[in-house]
Amino acid sequence: MIKIIYLISLFPLTGFLFYRLFGNKVKVEIITGVFSSSMLLASLVITVIAYLHLISLPQNSRYIIFPLFEWVKTETFCVSASYLVNMYSVMVCFIITIAGLTIHLYSLKYMKIDKKLTCFLCNISLVVFLLLNAVLFFWAQELVSQ
Repeated sequence: MIKIIYLISLFPLTGFLFYRLFGNKVKVEIITGVFSSSMLLASLVITVIAYLHLISLPQNSRYIIFPLFEWVKTETFCVSASYLVNMYSVMVCFIITIAGLTIHLYSLKYMKIDKKLTCFLCNISLVVFLLLNAVLFFWAQELVSQ
């Protein structure tokens, strides 16, 4: 379970990169919209899986720290970037992905004649990626809780 935590934020990034690389080359905008919406849906599924995993843990250890990389490492000091997945972060990730998915699905129908639909959906995917990273980064939660 811990090996798939990073996919929560990686799926919206994949939707964003798909738009930036192939958005103008795909003539049917519904294809890019469905792809990006499916990336957000996959992120939502991983969030629900993380929630179900946290529920199965004992009450006092309902958190997972997923290390990403080390920023600074000396003999006595180490600063690493890591995701902290606890009940708070999973609930906020759930809300972010539901909101992003709702915006995507609504925009596919409402903005179907707009020429900038792919650009709009691309930017929404980027915003969802940035919001998920802001919630999951361990140092961000430590700064807020101090």
